[in-house]
Formats: sequence, C-alpha cells, structure tokens
Amino acid sequence: MPLFDWIEIPVEDLDRAACFYSAVLETDLKVTELQPGYRVAFLPIPEDTPSGPGGMLVETEGFGPAGEQGCRVCFGAAADIDGFLMRVEEAGGRISQPKTRLDDGDSVAYLAWFYDTEGNLLGVHAPG
Repeated sequence: MPLFDWIEIPVEDLDRAACFYSAVLETDLKVTELQPGYRVAFLPIPEDTPSGPGGMLVETEGFGPAGEQGCRVCFGAAADIDGFLMRVEEAGGRISQPKTRLDDGDSVAYLAWFYDTEGNLLGVHAPG
C-alpha cells in the first residue's frame, strides 16, 4: 500500500493555478465545478502507477494556501529536477530553496522547495 494516496492543494484562483501547474507538470489540467462553490482541477496520475497517488487543486471557501505553516508535499521529478524548477520560474512561481543534495551515506537524492502562484510552499524530489 502506498504511504500517501491523495493530496489536495488549496488555491485562491483556480484558473491561474491550473495554468501554472499545467506548465510545470507539462500537461493540460481541466477545471471543473464538482458542486456549487467547489471548483477543482485534477492532477495527472503517473502512467506507471495507475492506482495513484492522485490529487487535485481545490478552490472553495475556507480552504486556502498554507504557505510555510502547513504540511509540505513534494512532487517527484525523476532525473529532471532542473527542468522542473525552470518551469516553476517560467510559469510565475519562485524558488524558496534551490536544488540541494541529500546524502545519508547509503543513497543520494535532491530536493528543492518552491512557491506556486497561490502562495503554497511545495517541494520537488529526485533520486541522485
């Protein structure tokens, strides 16, 4: 069983956020209203893991970006963390912590943190 199965990223402007994540994730996110006042855009599920994890951007009253105060979620970038970060900046996000090497003696990985257009602090992780 995967450790995490579903994430929801709160946004204040779903159209702006969907445009940002479409560029960063190199996909086309579709905005839909699940119920009155509850608009979402589903994040893509990786082809190699069709059962998840999954998630969505959510625009609804009372659910806003947490900035540095909430739980931190990292996207997987495979080996292309530099390309991912470049797309973040090109799409209007900003890098909080640049690509940093993580080395525990047994394995190496890379991690970076960025702010999306909504003020959420998110990460990107890639194996070394």
